[in-house]
Amino acid sequence: MILEDKVFVLIDNLKINYEEEGNGKPLILLHGWKNDLEIWNGIVPLLNDYRVIRLDLPGFGKSDLPPRAWNVSDYAEFLNKFLEKLNIPKIVLIGHSFGGRIVIKFSVLYPEKVSKLTLVDSGGVRLKNLRKFFAFILAKLGKVFWLLPFIREKRDEIREKFYKALKAKDYLEKNRILRETFLKVIKEDLRGESQQIKIPTLIIWGGKDFITLLKEGKILKQSIKNSRLEIIKDATHWPFLEKEKEFLEILRRFLENK
Repeated sequence: MILEDKVFVLIDNLKINYEEEGNGKPLILLHGWKNDLEIWNGIVPLLNDYRVIRLDLPGFGKSDLPPRAWNVSDYAEFLNKFLEKLNIPKIVLIGHSFGGRIVIKFSVLYPEKVSKLTLVDSGGVRLKNLRKFFAFILAKLGKVFWLLPFIREKRDEIREKFYKALKAKDYLEKNRILRETFLKVIKEDLRGESQQIKIPTLIIWGGKDFITLLKEGKILKQSIKNSRLEIIKDATHWPFLEKEKEFLEILRRFLENK
């Protein structure tokens, strides 16, 4: 189905925007939270020996919003249906940040469908952290807190100041479904499940990542036995944007190694 010069596929009544380029082995790119498929624009032309498929995950970009708040398993199940719709039996899977969480979950649920996987500054490790803890508690208690008479009048102003102080801007998501989805996603620790992954795994991390800390990448390296961690020292959370050449060299070595 083509609408407005874009390619869409219908999955469970959700219109999903996706693009594919090149030939060869199918390789899927999954973007992070609040991003869309266009974040991969720079590297897609450089992977032209693969059939590169990228999509806007439900709730992002030009894809439809899910009818309810999803968790990571919901997104993994969606990805499976997407692959079935495109008749793709096995893939190379690359996930950045939030997309990395989906990659981990999908690889545990459907290991036979993944030949290799790459996690880029991935979510999935839940560290005990005061900033995250207080943000999570306030979000959970918010339904009661914001109903207090003296709070209600300045609710938006107080909420914005609090979350900015915590540097937790993702909590400011105005859409209720995405806000609840975000809370479901971040409270899930995937360390236990990542230990089940036997697929060859490359972990790429920005050495100066301030969103998903390098410590989290090292924990994933310890959890996934058949994995290698590559650190791009001067990059932050988006090494494929900031250090494109170095990122691609690392990725290609991994993909070409049999």
